Amino acid sequence: MEPMEPPMEQMEQIEPPMEPMEPPMEPPMEPMEPPMEPPMEPPLEPPMEPPMEPMEPPMEPMEPMEPLMEPAMEPMEPPMEPMEAMEAMEPLMEPPMEPMRIGTHKSAGASICQFNEWITHSAKYRDLPLNAQLGFTVWDVLDPLQEIAVGGATISLFSKRMQLKRGRQKLRLWLGRVADGSVPTNTPGKAMGALQVLAQPLTVSNDLVKVFDPEVGCPNPAEEKQIKLARSLTRGMIDRDLKPNSQERKGIVAILNQPTKKALTGDERQLLWRFRFSLTTDKRALTKFLRCVDWSDTQEAKQATELMHRWASIDIADALELLSPAFTSEEVRAYAVSVLEKADDEELLCYVLQLVQALRYERTDHSRLALFLVSRAAKNAELANFMHWYLVVECHDPTYSNRYSSTLTKFEEAQSQEPGGDKILDNLKRQRELTAQLCAIVREVKMVRGAQRKIEKLRQLLSSQGLLGELTHFPQPLSLPLDPKVMLVGIIAQESSLFKSALHPLRLTFRTEGGGKCKIIFKKGDDLRQDQLVIQMVSLMDRLLKKENLDLRLTPYRVLATGNDDGWVEFIPSMSLAQVLAEYKTIGNYLKLQRPDEEGPFGISAEVLETFVKSCAGYCVIMYILGVGDRCLQEKFRLDVDDEAAVQFFQSLINDSVSALFPQMVEAIHRWAQYWR
Repeated sequence: MEPMEPPMEQMEQIEPPMEPMEPPMEPPMEPMEPPMEPPMEPPLEPPMEPPMEPMEPPMEPMEPMEPLMEPAMEPMEPPMEPMEAMEAMEPLMEPPMEPMRIGTHKSAGASICQFNEWITHSAKYRDLPLNAQLGFTVWDVLDPLQEIAVGGATISLFSKRMQLKRGRQKLRLWLGRVADGSVPTNTPGKAMGALQVLAQPLTVSNDLVKVFDPEVGCPNPAEEKQIKLARSLTRGMIDRDLKPNSQERKGIVAILNQPTKKALTGDERQLLWRFRFSLTTDKRALTKFLRCVDWSDTQEAKQATELMHRWASIDIADALELLSPAFTSEEVRAYAVSVLEKADDEELLCYVLQLVQALRYERTDHSRLALFLVSRAAKNAELANFMHWYLVVECHDPTYSNRYSSTLTKFEEAQSQEPGGDKILDNLKRQRELTAQLCAIVREVKMVRGAQRKIEKLRQLLSSQGLLGELTHFPQPLSLPLDPKVMLVGIIAQESSLFKSALHPLRLTFRTEGGGKCKIIFKKGDDLRQDQLVIQMVSLMDRLLKKENLDLRLTPYRVLATGNDDGWVEFIPSMSLAQVLAEYKTIGNYLKLQRPDEEGPFGISAEVLETFVKSCAGYCVIMYILGVGDRCLQEKFRLDVDDEAAVQFFQSLINDSVSALFPQMVEAIHRWAQYWR
């Protein structure tokens, strides 16, 4: 038996045996891209060298099938070694092309097998899809009448980065198998890891047949007709004397205790409508009753409106609910405004931010709510200050800018007609100018490098010889935007500084009209509207708790947004808990040093202990309800914490649980809580 021809380097499927050519080793065709010039007359001995790297001298003819010859590229693993599974192929970009059979030259009767031969194909790389593959099959051509596949391997032409593979490639042959071009291939040339071999593909089957029904989710005409008939029978005098039994009373109480945003079911709506007359004495039931009314029905809407005016007077919080987008009836919104008209200025000041937001849901710019806010703000300087800034901020919203600009214009017109209104408008104008100057200072400071140089730049700008020297002494006293009752007369440049932050917040010290000092923080580049809302909720909760005779000694600071990315924050002198424990070891030692009292518990003033315990308990509960987190123990109640920062904080707290500071604070609270009781 003649020796079989060994596998060639990078060999694809070969064609049937060709006739012997003269000379036996005719130079191969020129490669297409890039063209490579083959040797003109390759000698038989020694074998010709390929353009890449010189190969080792050809091996001596081996006995048939004993053992398989190794490719000239790199030695193949022992043929009987278990093959690993294939590597995950690239996603299929285009349908596979028809395979092109290209083989190496076969010489009849040749006793020496040649490996150093180029295989060329007519296709260009630019015309190949990203999922193009090369299939190499080694054939036993000893018998011209029968070709036997020794082994095959498949490799992708392009990598996962969509780049053409180059250089030497080590492929693993699958014994006795012809390389296929399927995706995924059954003869991968690359091996996968052990985990990929053991991994079982996740399969799922679903026999559910999806059928599109256009009536699903649409109102049921039969049910609506039944509701209309049931309500029409009770529109007269039938329901006026109806009283709910104990079971129905429990159902009504459960409905009234539901959250505001929860939608009412059909049975709940029917229950409220049936006993609407008996519920007129319960002020909490009005908002729920108005939600069960079909306002598209003229007769039903008319009856509900008449009953609404005979209902027990509701609270301001319920009136705010009637101004939400869930209620579009003009009669209902007008009734809510009539309830707000009964509130005093102090109580109205707690809700003016939400009332300004409610202007979005009015049908016209000249709504009754807008006229009410303008008239009340024109008569109160403090209310006018905050309403002015709330309107200015909302004017930046392109969707509702026209409405808020119109309301701001009407406010200025109404204010100018009031006694002393021109003075208030001039004060608001100067506040806007001061805010713009502080924004310019922040931009100038950001251009300077170095913390100390930034502070020097700030003080140089605010000095009497600086560009903004007029801020040192105001021509007239200016009310503080955060608190209109505080009158400012100038800025103390030497006591002003910057915080270590990427936004470079300004810490400014103002001189007040009475000779005192007022410290504030001005931030540029941060949206303070969320902070403003949270602080407003804290203040509102404190007010409601005090109405129930529960004073938790809360001291929320003030926040006022003057734009989308700038605003004022009240500066509260404080010391972080970490610093207290580092310097004084315990919270008790710190309080004892600040407010000693020999007759008090633990040598500390009883009032200080009570304030500490109550305020800690109050802030913990309120922050939990509002979902406010703290970035680290050194920063108190930061309101600009996102989810990622909160996760990092709790992870670090878990990692450092042995030396965490929270257990010490909790222990002090429990220790002093017994005295508080």
